[in-house]
Amino acid sequence: MDEGEILEMAEVLKTKYEELEKIKELQKVKLQEMTKALCVAYGCARLLDQMSDMVELPISMDFLIGSIRSTLSDILFVDDPEENINF
Repeated sequence: MDEGEILEMAEVLKTKYEELEKIKELQKVKLQEMTKALCVAYGCARLLDQMSDMVELPISMDFLIGSIRSTLSDILFVDDPEENINF
């Protein structure tokens, strides 16, 4: 391998690295947007859950509200602190 080939390979690797960094940054932004949307949904589900205690709702609706709140809680607040979503 001569010096020109090595420089060309280095340039290809640099370009690929820059592309991967752009993708990584876009994914980070998308994750933040999705997390914010999930937090809003979780807050709404908690409000519905609390409000459902004040009024008489069909059992199936009460169950659905609790299930949605529980599922969103499991997504946002994982048992392992390392896996929790942090900004």
